Amino acid sequence: MSRDEGGGGWFVLGLGLVGLVGGGVALARSMRPARGARHDDEPTERELVSSASPATSPASASGATSAPSSVPAPSEPPLPVGPAPGASSPPGASPLASFVRRWTGTPMVPELPARVPRGRLTRSTVERGMVRESPAELLRQARASANEPSITLDELAGARAAASEHGSGSLVELACIVDVIANRAAKEGRSLFDVLTRGEGFGRGGGNKRPASTRLDPEYRHLWAARAVLSGFARGIARDAVAFFDPQAMDRLHAAWKAGKGSIVTSCDAMGLLEVWSFDRPRTGNTRCPFDPSKVGKDTHAWVGPIADVDPWRLLLLKRAAPGPEHFGAYVAARQAIEKGREFFGGQKGNV
Repeated sequence: MSRDEGGGGWFVLGLGLVGLVGGGVALARSMRPARGARHDDEPTERELVSSASPATSPASASGATSAPSSVPAPSEPPLPVGPAPGASSPPGASPLASFVRRWTGTPMVPELPARVPRGRLTRSTVERGMVRESPAELLRQARASANEPSITLDELAGARAAASEHGSGSLVELACIVDVIANRAAKEGRSLFDVLTRGEGFGRGGGNKRPASTRLDPEYRHLWAARAVLSGFARGIARDAVAFFDPQAMDRLHAAWKAGKGSIVTSCDAMGLLEVWSFDRPRTGNTRCPFDPSKVGKDTHAWVGPIADVDPWRLLLLKRAAPGPEHFGAYVAARQAIEKGREFFGGQKGNV
């Protein structure tokens, strides 16, 4: 081959390589979604604010035949109850947190975003323990305050429960509160909103009818914790707990009750309540304590054990458990946690 022929051959070969690279780039661009485009499995903005399915709405879950006064008129769009379709983490969760949750399967609450709304998300008034404003009005307020139109009634209810039951707790503790209520809702086949309100709106808790209080207005951190659970990101963080109480608060209420100064009637201190719930002790009077320590009932519970960022002196989580060595060991460990809290914080000594 001559020099001229060789030069022409190399030139043709170079053009071929350039064409090959260019074709590959074009193919890659054709397979990549355009900027701003969404995948088919990603929710649209309309889907994010759409209502939940009828099976999860408060009316259908409770079997009601007529809409309560707190539900908007038929001319208004139905209010969403459950988490936004396709949600896998709270809005604004860091990619690292999403990666850890996805690949480890460990429930977690991402840190709050750097900039969040300050103060209460809603402004409600309470009369005789019940919130006067309707859930629809409070949902409107929360969406406006947070500038997030995708907030649902379930998320608002969970946020109000977290604020009312353990408002100053850590993000993990707040998520545990919501997760406990979610466990109860799942067992009953109801939405979180329906379990917390029973068709009567937000207000003070009261036993099985209203398992937790939703009386207080939440801040954004309470909403963040609720969304972490309801999106599935922190679901299971309470380790199957179905009940919780604040040992420190129970000791204070019990001391005030004994001194005749308490406005809330209670007959159990922290140790007494732990005993009753652990072994389902039958009561011997009109109140929960005193109880018969020689008998064990069927509805027994056990402490779930230590959880990072959860102080058992302020939030003790209990799950259902059958009596046995493991159950008794959890009871002893819970007693030790309460005694340690009493010693460290100068709480009351002794038992009921």
